[in-house]
Order: sequence, then C-alpha cells, then structure tokens
Amino acid sequence: MDETDAAGLSALYKAVFQIYPTPLNDSDYIVKTMQEGSIYYGFVHDGQIVSAASAEVNSFYKNAEMTDCATLKEHRKFGLMKVLLARLEDEIIENGIYCSYSIARALSFG
Repeated sequence: MDETDAAGLSALYKAVFQIYPTPLNDSDYIVKTMQEGSIYYGFVHDGQIVSAASAEVNSFYKNAEMTDCATLKEHRKFGLMKVLLARLEDEIIENGIYCSYSIARALSFG
C-alpha cells in the first residue's frame, strides 16, 4: 500500500475499530506514518481494502511493531492476516530489521 491508499485504509479502520489508540480513521495520519517509515500491506476486493496490517519500523534499533491489523468481518476466516504478516516480515527482514513484535488487547479478536 502507498499514500494513494490512505483513504481506503482509514475507511477500513473506521469500519473495524470503534476506538483505537492512534487516529487511524484519519487518512492524513496514515500518510504521515508512511512518510515516517511505516509499511502497510493490504488485500483489495472489488476495489475496497478489506484487510490490512502495518509494520511500524524503527530503523535505528532494528525492530518493528507489527500493528494496525484489521479485516472486515465478512472477509475473516480466509487467512488474510497470516499472509499479510508473513509478507511484512519478509520485507522488514530484507531491510535489515531483525526483531518484530506485536501487542494484543483483551477485547481484540483472536
């Protein structure tokens, strides 16, 4: 995904999350994170982003948080997130990032 996908990403995050600790419902915020080094991957179905995840990269410390994982309800159970996270991991490894981690919230889907 690139900056032209920011509006679609923000629409996905608005649809999936009632609340979120960062303003992912704001496409300008998503563009800002991309410019700061975050990498977004997503699946598009019929012109709509239906699943996405990002890697918030810290190049200095060579780590990345795997975050912003969201899939529209009707597209769950197809293994999309597994594919997205694997692709993100491949890309960060290619860029010299050797540690990745994620945080789960108690009310999040498993």
